[in-house]
Amino acid sequence: MKKNSISTYFLIVLFILVGIYLSSITYITPISLFAIRTGHGLLIAGITIILGKLLGIYRKRKTFSSVELLLSGDFGEFYFPPWIFKKKKNAIFISTDVKSSISTIFGSVVACILVSYIFIPSFDDFINGIIEISFGTILMLLVSIYLLGLVFISFSLFSIIRRVIRVIDKETHIIRIYRSIKLDKKNQDDDKKELQIPISNLKNSEIEPRGYYQYLVPLEGIKGELKLINHWIYNEKYILIQSRDENFITNLNSGIRKFLGFQTSSFSEK
Repeated sequence: MKKNSISTYFLIVLFILVGIYLSSITYITPISLFAIRTGHGLLIAGITIILGKLLGIYRKRKTFSSVELLLSGDFGEFYFPPWIFKKKKNAIFISTDVKSSISTIFGSVVACILVSYIFIPSFDDFINGIIEISFGTILMLLVSIYLLGLVFISFSLFSIIRRVIRVIDKETHIIRIYRSIKLDKKNQDDDKKELQIPISNLKNSEIEPRGYYQYLVPLEGIKGELKLINHWIYNEKYILIQSRDENFITNLNSGIRKFLGFQTSSFSEK
C-alpha cells in the first residue's frame, strides 16, 4: 500500500473517532458547543473522504486495471490520477482528468462550509471572551481557509478550462497537442491552435527522474504553436507526461512503443 493511501486512511479513522467523541459531549458551556460542532465537522469530513475514496475505487474498477491492457485493446479508458487515458482504435488520448478537478472543487466547498459551521455561530463568544481565543485569530483563520479554498477552486477550474489533450495518432504518424477548448470551435483543422510532433520521435523518447519521473520526447520536426507546451519543455524535449510512480511511466513507455510497432518491424515512417 502506498504511503499517501496509508496516511489518508489514518486521517479518515482519526477524523471519525475524534468526531464521534466530540459529538457525544453534553452541551453545558459555549466551549462544549464549539467542541460538538467541531466533532460534527470532523465526522462530515471523514465521511466525505470515504465517499471520495469509494468513487475512486469504483472508477478504477470501471476502467482498465493497467495501461498495458488498455493499449492492447481497441477501445477503453485507464484512470491513473490525475491522468485519464483513452484508446480509440489507432489513437491514444492523454489528458488530466476533469472529474478529479471537479472533486477538488467539491472538497474545497465542503471544507469552507464546515469551517463556517464550526466558527461563525461562536463569533459572539469569541468577541466576549467566553471562549479563550481572540476574535482576530479566528477571523484570520477563517480568511486563510477561505483563501486556500479559493486557490484550490481556481486551480481546478484553470485545469479544466486550459486542459491540454495529447493525441498519439498511429494513422497520421503525428502527436497532436491542443487545448480542450479547441473541441468547441468549428474549425478543427487550424494547426495554428495546436502543436504537432512526428510520432517517430517517440523512438528516441527517454525517462528521466527529476522529483517526478518524466517521459521526454524530442522536439525535432515540430509544427504549430510551441507556446502550448512552453512549461513542459526540458532540455529541448517535451514532457509528454510525468508521475512519481516509476513503474507506471516505464510501463507506459513500453506499452506505447509496442502499440506503435517500434519493437517490431510493423512501423513505417510517412
